[in-house]
Amino acid sequence: MPYGQRNAILISGLLFAGALLLAYIASAVLLFSITGGELQQLSKLRPEVTSDPWWLEDLESPSSNALYLWKTAGLFVLLAAAFVAALVLRRLYQRTASAEIFFFLFFLFSLSFESIWSWNAILIHLGSPVLLNVVFSKVTYFGRFFGLLALLTSSLYAIEISQQKFSLLLLTAFLVSLAFIYVLPVDASYLTANFLYGLGDRTSMWLIMGVLEAAVAVNFFIAAHRRERSEFVYAGAAAVVIAVGKELTNLGGPAQILAGVVLLGVGVWLFSSRVYRVYLWT
Repeated sequence: MPYGQRNAILISGLLFAGALLLAYIASAVLLFSITGGELQQLSKLRPEVTSDPWWLEDLESPSSNALYLWKTAGLFVLLAAAFVAALVLRRLYQRTASAEIFFFLFFLFSLSFESIWSWNAILIHLGSPVLLNVVFSKVTYFGRFFGLLALLTSSLYAIEISQQKFSLLLLTAFLVSLAFIYVLPVDASYLTANFLYGLGDRTSMWLIMGVLEAAVAVNFFIAAHRRERSEFVYAGAAAVVIAVGKELTNLGGPAQILAGVVLLGVGVWLFSSRVYRVYLWT
């Protein structure tokens, strides 16, 4: 892909992520305004649910003001850190045709979709139509799936696939994600702690996401063997750390959010620094 086209696509991604970050800040201010700073009022919007797995019962049921403050602040830190990391990585790699970093940047951009939970909470609080909340929920799930596909594509380039049309693969990931969320069943009777409608079949979704995350790590380990570059072993390990960190940030408790943000930061640094060595230090 020509440098100019690649740069234009990345700038578009940065602008999109930046816009969602600003929108999230605005929604957080609005949430504080309509609840009078007592965010625990939002817990009244969620029905009592007894069908959660035992390991998620406490994590997915925040009811105190402190927990909602943690959720709001933690997500801001996550979005801001991802945006800054994307800015730094784009600057470092703007003269390097690293497909791994190109698609990794889109994984970072995809994290901005997590900001939609606050707008969904506002809409539910204001009594918006259920269909609108379902759409917002599906858009968030789209971001999660698209981010994983971007990460998977990054790992495929590490094992040196021949396709060089980045835009074509990016469009393919977008369309596959769009088709996936279109058929994705959403349970409008179950509202998660992230104020997204729950998945109709969460077990299958977790299985699919887990398989994709494992495939990313395996591809990088294969790349390390084929190309005889130990840096890709660290990149594969970073992918695992990032996956764990991302899931922790979605669980709700202060300790989980803090650990998730730290793990994501470590994973992003480990991934980018090792791929940097492959492309710029040799």
